[in-house]
Amino acid sequence: MGESPFFVADVEAAVGGTIPPDGIVSRTLYRAGRTRAVLFGMAKGQELTEHTTPYRAQLLFVRGRARVEAAGEVFDCRKGAWLVLPPNVPHSVEAVEETLFLLIMVDEG
Repeated sequence: MGESPFFVADVEAAVGGTIPPDGIVSRTLYRAGRTRAVLFGMAKGQELTEHTTPYRAQLLFVRGRARVEAAGEVFDCRKGAWLVLPPNVPHSVEAVEETLFLLIMVDEG
């Protein structure tokens, strides 16, 4: 038999307790082949400044509200929002309120 299924019953709980004030927490939840999933928790006002990644990035928002700037556009991301960024697109993430999102990166190379 091949690879076993991967399951997280509660993504929100996987961040491990509370997000520290003025902090950013990240936990790698999954890594296999060309895919990696990282859970980010950001306190209100925290920011991931503009950067790029060579991977296709999918951001799935679990809790809170964030402002994402990407390729000259601004996205108001709330619980349930899903944003897919092509490789090498400059982007930043600012937590408007305490925010939790799952980042899934896929290496298409």
